[in-house]
Amino acid sequence: MDVHERLIRKHDPNHLILGDKNMVMWHYDFMLPAVKKHVDVVCVQAYGPREKDRKLCDMIYEATGKPIFNGDGCFGLAGPNQHEWGVKGFRTGANSIEEVAAKYEEMLRGMMATPCYLGWHHCGYIEQWDDSERGDAPRNENGFLDPFESYRTTWTNVLKTINPKAAELHAAAAVD
Repeated sequence: MDVHERLIRKHDPNHLILGDKNMVMWHYDFMLPAVKKHVDVVCVQAYGPREKDRKLCDMIYEATGKPIFNGDGCFGLAGPNQHEWGVKGFRTGANSIEEVAAKYEEMLRGMMATPCYLGWHHCGYIEQWDDSERGDAPRNENGFLDPFESYRTTWTNVLKTINPKAAELHAAAAVD
């Protein structure tokens, strides 16, 4: 990491260096000191329930003092055409799109109400079925759109409600 940081800063001293996406549930002990020293923002992959991931991300923040961006996360529900490969985010135990939407709302409100969280990226955009195997990962994508490009409005309405409130939630948390 030292060589990369030095070369990047040599050519662009104002470059924002994002740390590798580490799975929140595990990391190597040598990673946190290196991340603290060489990156500007810690990127994580967090697929778990908000409370579980929050504790681990809080620990990462305390160890590094760096803001956190969830660069890869999702909650999933395997549909009838996804039983062979399953979906990313399936371990959260959602049994309906309504439960997926509720988990997103809890996660988004919680992250945005935590000053050290900068934002998130959803892993997957359009639902993928078993017959369209990816080849690069042993899981299907879940998505805001079904395979026919119809929005899952129960889910996307949560995003439309929470995302515009991110700055307000951050500001309120910073005062507390």
